[in-house]
Amino acid sequence: NSKTINGNSKVLRFEIEVDGERKVVKTEVVNSAGMGFDEEALKTVKQFRFEPARKDGNNVSSEFTYIYRFRLEK
Repeated sequence: NSKTINGNSKVLRFEIEVDGERKVVKTEVVNSAGMGFDEEALKTVKQFRFEPARKDGNNVSSEFTYIYRFRLEK
Protein backbone atom coordinates (compact mmCIF):
# COMPACT_ATOMS: atom_id res chain seq x y z
CA ASN A 1 0.00 0.00 0.00
CA SER A 2 1.03 3.65 0.31
CA LYS A 3 4.01 4.66 2.35
CA THR A 4 4.40 7.63 4.62
CA ILE A 5 7.90 9.07 4.80
CA ASN A 6 8.63 10.75 8.13
CA GLY A 7 4.89 11.39 8.43
CA ASN A 8 5.17 14.21 5.85
CA SER A 9 4.76 12.56 2.44
CA LYS A 10 2.61 10.10 0.55
CA VAL A 11 4.10 7.94 -2.17
CA LEU A 12 2.00 6.64 -5.05
CA ARG A 13 3.19 4.24 -7.70
CA PHE A 14 1.70 4.20 -11.21
CA GLU A 15 2.08 2.11 -14.31
CA ILE A 16 2.01 4.54 -17.23
CA GLU A 17 1.78 4.01 -20.97
CA VAL A 18 2.99 6.79 -23.26
CA ASP A 19 2.35 6.85 -27.01
CA GLY A 20 4.79 7.95 -29.70
CA GLU A 21 3.37 11.48 -29.53
CA ARG A 22 4.45 11.94 -25.86
CA LYS A 23 0.89 11.63 -24.50
CA VAL A 24 -0.12 9.53 -21.52
CA VAL A 25 -2.67 7.05 -22.88
CA LYS A 26 -3.04 4.71 -19.90
CA THR A 27 -2.47 4.97 -16.16
CA GLU A 28 -2.98 2.46 -13.39
CA VAL A 29 -2.45 3.03 -9.67
CA VAL A 30 -0.23 0.25 -8.30
CA ASN A 31 0.07 1.58 -4.73
CA SER A 32 -2.83 3.67 -3.45
CA ALA A 33 -2.53 6.49 -0.94
CA GLY A 34 -6.30 6.95 -0.52
CA MET A 35 -7.87 10.12 0.88
CA GLY A 36 -8.28 11.63 -2.61
CA PHE A 37 -4.55 11.54 -3.38
CA ASP A 38 -4.93 8.93 -6.13
CA GLU A 39 -7.52 10.92 -8.05
CA GLU A 40 -5.58 14.18 -7.89
CA ALA A 41 -2.33 12.49 -8.87
CA LEU A 42 -4.04 10.75 -11.81
CA LYS A 43 -5.38 14.09 -13.07
CA THR A 44 -1.88 15.55 -12.94
CA VAL A 45 -0.06 12.56 -14.44
CA LYS A 46 -2.49 12.44 -17.39
CA GLN A 47 -1.38 16.00 -18.29
CA PHE A 48 2.34 15.13 -18.30
CA ARG A 49 4.25 14.84 -21.56
CA PHE A 50 7.16 12.39 -21.63
CA GLU A 51 9.99 11.96 -24.10
CA PRO A 52 8.86 9.02 -26.25
CA ALA A 53 10.83 5.79 -26.48
CA ARG A 54 12.58 5.27 -29.80
CA LYS A 55 13.14 2.16 -31.86
CA ASP A 56 14.99 2.16 -35.18
CA GLY A 57 14.84 5.97 -35.17
CA ASN A 58 11.07 6.13 -34.71
CA ASN A 59 8.97 7.16 -31.72
CA VAL A 60 7.18 4.18 -30.17
CA SER A 61 4.81 3.70 -27.25
CA SER A 62 6.25 2.48 -23.97
CA GLU A 63 5.19 1.46 -20.47
CA PHE A 64 6.99 2.24 -17.23
CA THR A 65 6.57 2.65 -13.50
CA TYR A 66 6.34 6.21 -12.17
CA ILE A 67 6.58 7.22 -8.52
CA TYR A 68 4.68 10.34 -7.44
CA ARG A 69 5.42 11.90 -4.03
CA PHE A 70 3.05 14.26 -2.25
CA ARG A 71 4.51 16.43 0.47
CA LEU A 72 1.98 17.14 3.20
CA GLU A 73 1.86 20.57 4.81
CA LYS A 74 0.91 20.87 8.46
